[in-house]
Amino acid sequence: MANFQCQCLDWSNSDRFIIMTYLFGISTLQFYHYMYYYPRDSLWLKFLVSLVWLVGAGHTIAVTAAMYSLTVTHFGDLSPETDMAQLPASFTWAIVLSGVMTLLVQGYFAHRIRVFSKKLYIPVFCWAFSILRFAGTLYITVGALRAVRLEVFLRNKDWLLAWTLIGGACLDIIIAASMCYYLKREKAFAFTRTAKMLDKLMVYSIETGLLTSITAVTIYICYKLMPTNL
Repeated sequence: MANFQCQCLDWSNSDRFIIMTYLFGISTLQFYHYMYYYPRDSLWLKFLVSLVWLVGAGHTIAVTAAMYSLTVTHFGDLSPETDMAQLPASFTWAIVLSGVMTLLVQGYFAHRIRVFSKKLYIPVFCWAFSILRFAGTLYITVGALRAVRLEVFLRNKDWLLAWTLIGGACLDIIIAASMCYYLKREKAFAFTRTAKMLDKLMVYSIETGLLTSITAVTIYICYKLMPTNL
């Protein structure tokens, strides 16, 4: 294995790995709940949900393999003084699968905006932006695999990394704001029970949009403050 500076390969990484695995377990329960209680949903929606879950499973496996490689296979090989030019291949696969999952989820919510609004300009913008962001993620991943020195590559492509993270956060906010706007418009013509359901959907849209946006911005800030940390 080549040399990537890893000054923060400590128990905090294991803690984050445990949290990630725990969250995947929750999503697995949600997947089972959906398949069991909504058997009459369309086949394409079931396929999309299944695909998102499978990609999430692949992401969890890839991160597990990367953590095993860093903390077991190469335990003791890495130190703050050690330079590692490349990440484990499984780590880069995790980045790609994360991008695929984001593309699928954002694409679906853009479709929901099209259904509510009966217009194409916002969904088309969201689809195009999401595809470009995924292309940027692929470029960074392939470049990181081929780079002689990963740290130098990331420094030179810092603008692209910022665009994929901050741009993704902005897209999540656009999707959440659009969903809330059109749900609120539908609420004006809804019965009381339906209106309450629309209120819950608006809260869910705001929470998920803000959470993913804050996470993306936080990742970029941490990268800028601690560029040598894993």
